[in-house]
Amino acid sequence: MLDRAQWAALAQKARRRPKRPYLLVYIMAYMVNPYPQADRVVDSVAQALGLDVIYLNGRKQDLGKPHSTVNKSASPTEFVDLFLNASFIITSSFHGAVFALHSGKPFMAFVEGDPTKDSRLRALLKRVGAERHAVPVPIPDDFQVNDLADFAPPPETYASALQAFADESLAWLRRAIEG
Repeated sequence: MLDRAQWAALAQKARRRPKRPYLLVYIMAYMVNPYPQADRVVDSVAQALGLDVIYLNGRKQDLGKPHSTVNKSASPTEFVDLFLNASFIITSSFHGAVFALHSGKPFMAFVEGDPTKDSRLRALLKRVGAERHAVPVPIPDDFQVNDLADFAPPPETYASALQAFADESLAWLRRAIEG
């Protein structure tokens, strides 16, 4: 429910920062598991943009990949900083998508291919007008990352839609607490 400036102030406290531009991968496979097809997409994006890859809370299979790091111990400030300073973000997480939206950076969000499932992430993207960032899982074999500009936020950001969502959420919490 914080805005980008508030998150940025928190991120300034991060002690560890990557030295090179990077693709941030934050995939939580418990709701929707995009593997093994996600590996192809991650490799394609990293290669197209010439980026190192940081797997935030990555899998053991991600260890030792060339030009990549697995970070399983990011502090809260480092977590936020990684999102705000990534060159590109790939996520399957609701919270990962929220931080990607706040970052203003290009991103993809892996969502369940069945529109009746994974409602929270899909609803978030729809609510803020970011449906074009959704990549269905299972990822089709013919899915190509042809134009990464398709995944960049439009010149007008998602900030006003995110703020409206945060305001409604805060109002709901106040009503719930106050009875």
